Amino acid sequence: MHLGIAAANGIPWMGHAISKQCKVVYLDFELKPRLAKQRFKEIVNSQGNEYFPTKNFMYCGLRGQKRSLEDLALHIQAIKDFEPDMVIVDPFYKLGGDYDENDAGSVGLVLDKMEQFSERLDCSFVYAHHFSKGNKAETDHIDRASGSGVFARDPDAILTLTPHEEEYHLVLEGTLRDFASPDKKVVEFSWPNFIHKPDLEPTLRKAGQASESKKLNAHLAEKTFEILKKNSVMGLQNLASELSKQTNNTITKDKMRTIIRLLRGKIDFQDRGPGKETIYSARVLD
Repeated sequence: MHLGIAAANGIPWMGHAISKQCKVVYLDFELKPRLAKQRFKEIVNSQGNEYFPTKNFMYCGLRGQKRSLEDLALHIQAIKDFEPDMVIVDPFYKLGGDYDENDAGSVGLVLDKMEQFSERLDCSFVYAHHFSKGNKAETDHIDRASGSGVFARDPDAILTLTPHEEEYHLVLEGTLRDFASPDKKVVEFSWPNFIHKPDLEPTLRKAGQASESKKLNAHLAEKTFEILKKNSVMGLQNLASELSKQTNNTITKDKMRTIIRLLRGKIDFQDRGPGKETIYSARVLD
């Protein structure tokens, strides 16, 4: 959904430039339409976004429906005065039809049809797919998809989001058929957005690192709350410095934001307006 909205607006997506506004058809097989509508509003209206509602983005709620690719292509062609530049299928496994995602021949047939419709409609087809189980840090990013190896060989572009060593962060990797592969990007997932973090190294989370990271963050959150119970602190960097001094841990701004997220409901934020630092304090419970 984020990619579709960004393309429709013609603005960067996860650190990648989009050169023009595109007409996008988003085929959603997963969310209920009323929830998708709410999600769309939250994305567009959230602070820091440059997205705006646009007629370039056409949402099609298909949850609970079995629709073949042929049926979808005919439906898209029949849309009056809307010739899409991009069609997004989310997720792939809910497409109608009898196929086995572990069978190369079966998957190949579906993707061949998708390519045919892409040529016929003169647009890009994008589909969302899932990883197989387990930690993927040691697996080449094009081989992380669940099912047949055709998923790694057929697409003209493969983009993957894999957990970063920092909690709530992901590494975006890309492999392209016709162009040089882009540099890896790091993004933070902060509901409901993905925020590009150009200053972070794209280091993947190793097996077992998630539980260790969670334990450390929980410990740091407790220490932060103890600091704020004694005195309010002005500014995120000042709070990070004080926490670092008391725990002997390196606390980056991103790490501090993660800790603050864990303390929501237990601390208060006093936003003093543009250009002024936020004041953080422990919430007093009656």
